[in-house]
Amino acid sequence: MNKELAHHYAVALLDLAKSDFSSLRHDLEKAEKILENEKVFSYLSSPRLGRNGRLDLSKIVFSSFSSPLKGLLLSLSMHRHISYFKDIKKATIELMDDKEGIERGIIWSVRPLKKEEIKGMEETLTRKEGHQVVLENRLDPSLKGGVCITLHEKRYDGSVKEKMRQLEHFLLNGGKYGQ
Repeated sequence: MNKELAHHYAVALLDLAKSDFSSLRHDLEKAEKILENEKVFSYLSSPRLGRNGRLDLSKIVFSSFSSPLKGLLLSLSMHRHISYFKDIKKATIELMDDKEGIERGIIWSVRPLKKEEIKGMEETLTRKEGHQVVLENRLDPSLKGGVCITLHEKRYDGSVKEKMRQLEHFLLNGGKYGQ
C-alpha cells in the first residue's frame, strides 16, 4: 500500500477515535493478532466468499472493536483490501506516537532481554532524549554480546562486536584514535 494512502486512512481513523488512543492501540494490536491467523486472513480477502460474505464474517470477527476501527476493518475486508491493514496500523501508531511525544526504537541483543532490563534502558534514554522512549527487543547473534539501540537516526552501540571493531581500528592505526 502507498504510504500516503495509509497515512490518510490513519488520519481519518484518529479523527474518528478522538483522543482515546490507549483503547485504539489495544484494538489495533488485537486486530493484527486476529489477521495473523492465515484462515481468517484468507477468508477476509477471498473473492469466492463474495462481498456480502466477507462483510458478514467481518462483523462477527471484529464485533468487539470500537466503531471507527470496526468500520475500517469492515470496509477493508468488504473490498478485499484487508492486506492494507498492517500499513494503516503502522501509520496510525506513528501518528499517535507523534501526538503523544513517544519515540520508538529497537534494542538489539544476543539473547532476549528481561522486561526490567528494557524498562531501565527506556528510562535512561527518556531522560537523555527529553521525551518518552519505547524499545522493542530484537535478536542479533552477530553482536556477540552487549546491546545496540537504534532510535530513528541515532545509534547507541555497546555491543562486543562494536568494541572489537574499535579495538581493531585502534591497533591498525598504531594505537591512535580518530585518524
